[in-house]
Amino acid sequence: MPVAVAGVVVAVLVAGVSVGVGVADGAAVAGAPRAAGAPRVAGAPRVAGAPRVAGAPRVAGAAPARTASFSGRCSFSGPIQPVPPITVVPRPGAHFSYLGRGTCAGVLAGRSVPAAPVAVRLDDAHTLFDTCELGPDLPLHGRMTLGAGRRRLRLAVTVDLVRLAVAGPFALRSALGGRAAGVAEFTPASQTAALQQCGGDGVAQATLSATLQTTRALVGTATRGR
Repeated sequence: MPVAVAGVVVAVLVAGVSVGVGVADGAAVAGAPRAAGAPRVAGAPRVAGAPRVAGAPRVAGAAPARTASFSGRCSFSGPIQPVPPITVVPRPGAHFSYLGRGTCAGVLAGRSVPAAPVAVRLDDAHTLFDTCELGPDLPLHGRMTLGAGRRRLRLAVTVDLVRLAVAGPFALRSALGGRAAGVAEFTPASQTAALQQCGGDGVAQATLSATLQTTRALVGTATRGR
C-alpha cells in the first residue's frame, strides 16, 4: 500500500482496485504520527482519553445527589379507591393507588422543621386480598417526598399495613435505611352506607389517614439547589 505524503496522490490498493486520493503538500495523513513539537491544527478534535488541560473551565451541571435524613413525626391523608371494591368476601386481583399529603415535624437534614410538607405515593399497589373485616396490605412499594425547595428528601419506601376493619398498625421503611411506625385509619366515604356496601357491591371509595413516628432516622436522597 504505497503512500506519498509530499506528493499529490496517495494510492491505496484494496482488493485489487487502485483508488487515487488527492493530498495537498504538507497535509498530515490520517493515522500518521504528529512530529514532536509540531502545533496542533486549530479546530481538530481532542483525542478521547487525552488529559484535560489545567485551568480549562468545566461544563456546568446539576448539583450532585447526596443523602440526608429525617427524624420526627408525620401525619398525612388522602383518597383511596380499592379495585375491585371491597366486600365481606375476598376478591382476586385486589389493588389500589394512593396519594396522601400532610406535614412532618422534626429534624430534616440537620435542621428543625415545624411543618415540612410530606407526600406518600403508592402506584397500582397489589395486596394479598382486601375485605371489609381484614386488609393485609404488605409489602407495598412506593415513594415518599419530604420537605420543599432547597431542602427536599426523596425516599423509596416499603409500607406494611394490617387493617382490622377500619384501623390498624402502619409501618414504613426506607430503602436507604430507617423506619417509622404508627397507626392508619380507613374511613369510607359514607359510614352509614358502608355496612350495606360491604354486603353488596362493595366499598369503592374511602380515605386513608396515617400518623407515624420514626424509630430510626429515615434516610433518602436530597438535591440541594445552587
